[in-house]
Amino acid sequence: MGRAKQRLARKEIVGTPWTAPAKFAARSPISYVQAIAHSCVPVQVWWSRTDEIVLDSAKQSGRMARELRAANPAAPIEEYVGDWDHTDAMRHETDLPKMLAGLGPLPPELGSQAIRANDIAPSVDAARRGASCPAGSSS
Repeated sequence: MGRAKQRLARKEIVGTPWTAPAKFAARSPISYVQAIAHSCVPVQVWWSRTDEIVLDSAKQSGRMARELRAANPAAPIEEYVGDWDHTDAMRHETDLPKMLAGLGPLPPELGSQAIRANDIAPSVDAARRGASCPAGSSS
């Protein structure tokens, strides 16, 4: 994290990871691995080996994906790893349609093409995803 972001975090959290570890842990998604992994909510973890904003992505986003799968191997977890600039994959002309199709709000047949927001209708597939979760795994 850059120095400016570190200053903002210290100001917002009122401390550092060493002086306020519980506050930092409460803001970390890794603290919620069990709840997320057993929620039956489809999760996609997209991260880039060359991201210059999220430093050491393998130890952050990569770790999150590994721990989610370890916590619940049957959970609907997908991991996408690439070499793109920060958030570049989230553009409508790159991988955003694939993300949306994988999570359900976009029909799968549109997941491989660049689209405009007004070209799509909501998909009912997202509502059906919970049916594939193992019994007792949703919270």
